[in-house]
Amino acid sequence: MRKRFSFFLLIVGISFLLCAFDWPPEPYDMPRTLLTADLFGNYLGGLFNSIRAIGSMGFVITMILSSVFIIPSFFFKYILKDYFRKQAINQAVDKKEFARSVRAADREKNRQSIIDDKVADMEIHQAARKQFRELYPEADLEERIYQKELSYSAQISFLANHPELKKRRRR
Repeated sequence: MRKRFSFFLLIVGISFLLCAFDWPPEPYDMPRTLLTADLFGNYLGGLFNSIRAIGSMGFVITMILSSVFIIPSFFFKYILKDYFRKQAINQAVDKKEFARSVRAADREKNRQSIIDDKVADMEIHQAARKQFRELYPEADLEERIYQKELSYSAQISFLANHPELKKRRRR
């Protein structure tokens, strides 16, 4: 009931508004403005003045913002550079000290389990080495030959660079 009443009031209000005005409106003489070159020039002059004012304000705002952003970066880069560097070094040292203290506490508390882990790793390495030698029996010999050739080449290069250190051969 309430919705219907509000709808009725809305319809009555709209019809009252429509009845209150004459439609179509009466014709009237609209004033005419003749655009001349002088008048148009004055309008453009005002436009140019507005553009200049906006440009000068933009320049002022740009200078203010550049000083706000450049001066602190200059200050941090050249004046506080050593302070920040020392802070970074101190933080890194503190982290290393903390890691060393954690490692020392871990060794103290879990010494035997750390030893057991190392022994297990050594056993695995030993078994891997044994299996590698079984798969490639000549690998050690090839490695020793390579090391000898490398040593010989290094000795020749060294003696070529330092001829005063050559030994004389005895017969």
